[in-house]
Amino acid sequence: MEFELIEKKGLSIKFKISGINPQFANLIRRVLIARVPTLAIDDVLIMDNTSVMHDEMLAHRIGLIPIKADILSLKEDTTANFRLEVTAEKDDVVVYSGDLKSLDPNYKVAFENIPICKLAKGQRIFLEAIARVKTGNIHARFQPVSACAYKQVNDDTFIFSFESTGIDEPERILLKAIDVIINTYDEIKKELHNKIKNGN
Repeated sequence: MEFELIEKKGLSIKFKISGINPQFANLIRRVLIARVPTLAIDDVLIMDNTSVMHDEMLAHRIGLIPIKADILSLKEDTTANFRLEVTAEKDDVVVYSGDLKSLDPNYKVAFENIPICKLAKGQRIFLEAIARVKTGNIHARFQPVSACAYKQVNDDTFIFSFESTGIDEPERILLKAIDVIINTYDEIKKELHNKIKNGN
């Protein structure tokens, strides 16, 4: 098996893997999308919302804001708390993702310029949010990558390309995906050994 990094540009990466079959190539793609543990906002508690946006829509938009974290060190019980409090006192105000402040210095929003909603003079939003670690098969907000694809260039060579959502650098997401694959095979192997040993 051979790995070649073709291009790394910002949050995007392109690489080539030789010596694998189509099934394994698809496994890598699916694990990148749906099985890499990712930190994302899971619960939103809205204390005050006098904007024109309904609470449910506001919570949905908050949940889709990427959270930057060290993806290689995330644990199943990792959580992060955020708070957003904005009041349009004099003029209309646009609320951005950068207004969502982390209470833990290890975590923050990946991009500060994502518009959330617009407040007219006198309107206010005050909410708290909790980010948890889950995987993309639970909900799309837990997907660490977007536009993830590959193409087969010959019998055993594939070119992959994907873009990080901002949680971490793409090469680190790829490393975590490989870890997930290896750990899954190790768990299956361990369970099989136990079954054979116990005669089940």
